[in-house]
Amino acid sequence: MLCGDAAHRFPPTGGFGLNSGVQDAHNLAWKLAFSIRDWAGESLLPSYKTERRPVAVSNTSWSIRNSQRISTKLVPSLQSGSETWQAFITDFDNHLHSEGQALGPCYASQVIDAGNEPAIHNARYYHPSDAPGGRFPHMWLDSERQDSTLDWFDDQLVLVCRESYSSWQVLAQQAAEDIGIPVAVKQLPFGTSYSSIDQQGAVLVRPDGYVAWRISNQPEALQDELTKAVRMSVGQL
Repeated sequence: MLCGDAAHRFPPTGGFGLNSGVQDAHNLAWKLAFSIRDWAGESLLPSYKTERRPVAVSNTSWSIRNSQRISTKLVPSLQSGSETWQAFITDFDNHLHSEGQALGPCYASQVIDAGNEPAIHNARYYHPSDAPGGRFPHMWLDSERQDSTLDWFDDQLVLVCRESYSSWQVLAQQAAEDIGIPVAVKQLPFGTSYSSIDQQGAVLVRPDGYVAWRISNQPEALQDELTKAVRMSVGQL
C-alpha cells in the first residue's frame, strides 16, 4: 500500500500534495487497523485504491492546471498591458478559491445508498453535508468551542443521532454483538447545523469521518438495516 508522496507527486501550485498525503493516510490507517483486528471483510483494503485514486488524479489535474496558468498567462501578462493583467487576475481566482477541491472529496465505495442522494463534490466551494460518501461536517459541541464532532471519529464506527439516543444505543449494541465490531453512539446537541437527519434518524460514520449510511427515520426492519450497513462499511458485504 502506498500513500502520500510515495503514491503521487504534484506541482506545488495549489498546495495539494500535503492535503492528498494526509487524506491517503487517514483513509488507509483505519482499514489496516480493522484488517489486523480481523474486523474487515475482503473488500475493505482494496477500497483504499478505489476511493483515493480518483481523488489523487483529480488533484493532479487541478495542480497541473494551476501550474500551466502561471506559465502561460502570468508571464505574458508581465509583458502586456492592464487588460491582460485584469484577465489573468480574474482567471487566477480559480487557483485561489478551491476549498471544495481540498476539503470535499467524496467516496462511493463502502457507502450505502439507502435512498439518499450522495454527497456532491464542488471544486470551488465546500458544502458541509452528512450525505453518504462525504465527510461528516465539523460542528462545535459546546459554547466554549473546546469539543467538536472531529473528536468523535478515531478508531471505531460511530452512529450519530439526535433525540433518539437510547433507541439507537440499543440497536448499535445489538449490531456490534452480532458482527463482533464495536459501534459507538454519539448524540448531536440541540441546534447543531449541517445535519439533515431528523429527530429519529441517524448516520453511520467511519473512523476517518466519512459517512457510510444515513437514515431519516426508524422503519420496522431497522435492526437488519443497521447491521447490514455496519457490515458493508467494513467490507463484509
